[in-house]
Amino acid sequence: MAVKNIHSLKRFNPSQFVPQMLHMSMRLKVPLICMTEGQEIPPHPGSTSMFYVVEGRGEITVDGVRREIGEGDLVFVPDGSSRGLKALEPLVVLAAQAF
Repeated sequence: MAVKNIHSLKRFNPSQFVPQMLHMSMRLKVPLICMTEGQEIPPHPGSTSMFYVVEGRGEITVDGVRREIGEGDLVFVPDGSSRGLKALEPLVVLAAQAF
């Protein structure tokens, strides 16, 4: 078992976004995404995923459809769909991707 406190792990890099891998296995990847305002992850294809907004506001784009998201929102993205994320303000997102 591993217990991690998301708030104590938050790290922002204003010059370049770098996800923190909280867990990585052959079947599951769990990154903590901390982005400053304006940083983004360009749309890219991926497997089944979920994104939970811990704090902040951003825009998620799934298969070309853009939607604003904020604290407490949970987004499910189906396998093969394109997804991208942009921070509208400092943004903390816990993601999980199944393989």
